[in-house]
Amino acid sequence: MTKGIARQRLLVLRSANAIWQRVVRRLAAVVDVVLIDISEPTQNLLWEIESLKRSRGPNWILVGRRDRVEAFAQRRGAADDNELTGQLLELLEGEQVLVCESEQRPAMQRFATAFRARLEQCSSARHG
Repeated sequence: MTKGIARQRLLVLRSANAIWQRVVRRLAAVVDVVLIDISEPTQNLLWEIESLKRSRGPNWILVGRRDRVEAFAQRRGAADDNELTGQLLELLEGEQVLVCESEQRPAMQRFATAFRARLEQCSSARHG
């Protein structure tokens, strides 16, 4: 997996809290594909997804840990459903999410294969 990603020039950044929204906007304007981990729903995650949908349309790869993604997806509409989870699920309605089942080698290989295919699909769509 590493060789394929290196050729695609994967970039991971951290920024100061005071400027993170500005950093997300500026980077999203120049990258081909945005990778978003949806395993932990937060207000910041909601803002990023809403912002990307408004500004450029979803040219992203959504990923998550299967156990976490299934847990909040199954809670939708339940009495204990929180507003954050509901908003996230609404934003992601109809979107493809790549899930990783475990850290065992076969599961990681399946995830890597699906990730590479999705990355190529997004890259091709962006470059027409």
